[in-house]
Amino acid sequence: MIHQEMDQHCGKLGFQTGQRPSSSYLNHAHNMSIQLPMMVQTSKLFIFRQYGLWDRYSDIYRDSDLVYTVGTSNYSKDWFFAHVPRKIGDDRYRPTTWQIKYNLQDVNNRGTYTLQMAIAAASFAEVEVRFNDPNSDRPHFTTKRIGYDNAVPRHGIHGLYRLYSIEVPGYRFRKGSNTIYLTQTRSDNSFEAVMYDYIRLEGPNSLNN
Repeated sequence: MIHQEMDQHCGKLGFQTGQRPSSSYLNHAHNMSIQLPMMVQTSKLFIFRQYGLWDRYSDIYRDSDLVYTVGTSNYSKDWFFAHVPRKIGDDRYRPTTWQIKYNLQDVNNRGTYTLQMAIAAASFAEVEVRFNDPNSDRPHFTTKRIGYDNAVPRHGIHGLYRLYSIEVPGYRFRKGSNTIYLTQTRSDNSFEAVMYDYIRLEGPNSLNN
């Protein structure tokens, strides 16, 4: 389940997507308006397992990737349960870049922000993180290749939990509109993906320090 909290003042919570660190990621799809593929709807077993649900991303986002705006987006409509590649043809896939848009009323350029990125499951995936510059040759952070989990295709019921505390210098942010870019770079097949538990931006303790 994805929700957002917003406090635009530094030193407090910048924003958060996700319920809490202990949320059940296997329930995400139940709380989202994602319809199963037609071929799956005829099988009670596949419906129970929600098999094929990951392929709906390519149907919903045919031409562009997910964009989530803190404060206005609705988790049940504007967030997908897994960060998967987009299918562009028979057995051909493309890396995907998700955007999280948010506003900051104030920025501490000399302070250090922290992006807490919790991943509930991953399968041969890599997430690159960029701030306000999607075309940067080098990401600010990368998980590198992670995960042997089977949670996305429902071949398993658990995943290895990972929490990344990513320090970000204040000068990478700006007063007003900001965007975090999350790129899942692996795209050999549809199962190379991550499932986020929560993503939280934390500001420094003070605007002046």
